[in-house]
Amino acid sequence: MNTCHCVDPNLKTVEGTRQSGFARPIVFFSTDYLPRIGGVAAHVQELARAMRAMEQDVTVVTTRPRLWRQPSTWICRAVLNDGVPAWELPKASPFGKHGVGWQWRRGLSRLLRKRPSSRGGFVFHCHWGPTWWLDADCVRVFTNHTSTFLQALECGLAEGWCKVFKRYHWVIAPSRELADKTGELGFDPERITYIPNGVDTDRFRPDASRRAELRCELGIGPCDVLVLCARRFAPKNGVIDFAHALRFVDTSDTRVVVLFAGNSGNPRDAYEKETLGALQLSEVGRSARLLGEVPNSQIHRLYAAADISVLPSLKEATSITGLESMASGVPLIGTNVGGIPDLIEHEHDGLLVERGDPRGLAQAVGWLARHPHARADFAQRARQKAVSSFSWNEIARRTIEVYHKASQFAATSSGRLERTL
Repeated sequence: MNTCHCVDPNLKTVEGTRQSGFARPIVFFSTDYLPRIGGVAAHVQELARAMRAMEQDVTVVTTRPRLWRQPSTWICRAVLNDGVPAWELPKASPFGKHGVGWQWRRGLSRLLRKRPSSRGGFVFHCHWGPTWWLDADCVRVFTNHTSTFLQALECGLAEGWCKVFKRYHWVIAPSRELADKTGELGFDPERITYIPNGVDTDRFRPDASRRAELRCELGIGPCDVLVLCARRFAPKNGVIDFAHALRFVDTSDTRVVVLFAGNSGNPRDAYEKETLGALQLSEVGRSARLLGEVPNSQIHRLYAAADISVLPSLKEATSITGLESMASGVPLIGTNVGGIPDLIEHEHDGLLVERGDPRGLAQAVGWLARHPHARADFAQRARQKAVSSFSWNEIARRTIEVYHKASQFAATSSGRLERTL
């Protein structure tokens, strides 16, 4: 379980010989971080933990809202999240939006100056957030996590992303599609590396006792087929397609129970409201359980209880939900988009369907629900793949290799970036 508490602002660095041979301090920057719930937040935390286990000096820098009635939220705060030191910078002025940019810039710049060898001696790895104002005197790496980038390209808004990429020495893409699209914008393909997301295979694992415990809590019988959709209710995640698919699922031979984890409970969210309306069109949908935003510290219990996990995404990188399902021994049904085909080998360890196809999703769910032996085979193979190819230790090792390459490039004349402060 993740723990978070305040610590001394003068965070200690990791001492000793680093297993990877990489000696520079590393700063992760992400506005999406704990205690927020989301794929990027989980990625940042788990990658930082894996690197610190390799004796790397990693600090996370993130943001938090300023509350005008709480002056304590107006200043930087140092916390410790499950062994990972983090700095929380005030996100905005307590009296409005004025001055947001310069406040972030000043807070981050002051923090970095306090670090050892900060002038050109550290790696700044941005995962999520606006860093157009970052000082150029460091090695810069950017992970292009989000499929929002793909949406921008479809809308003809590539210029802004071109400016983002030009400010980094290296780009990491968690899907081959994101890597290819980044190269098509003119960024040097030799400085783009595909590294998928990872998963904690110790925490996410098959667990019979945990399975029985949660199913008992939820009133789900041992013979019921539990289908989990652990996705935020956002258009890119295609949850509404799965909601419509429940109208066509064949439940004549078995009882199918559906769990949704990720709805915000916001009645003003038009997409969520439309999705909930689609659920009312079928008996299975009307009986579906809506668990809301499940904390990262609890999500592994849901996977342990599930029989099938569904990824109805319209756009996706390497889905963390998919990896957590695989590591937990839960067969996946996913759409044939982005990085999902890198996870699922069709009819070997899961099923692939076309995106935006509710009937295809329904057929896949119904088939797996009626074939328990196929589910067991898929689950075993998915677990083996997660352990061998997607453990966080392997992802951390490959990321540190990128830091070596980015550092070498930054040391050359062609690697000098424009000063943006």
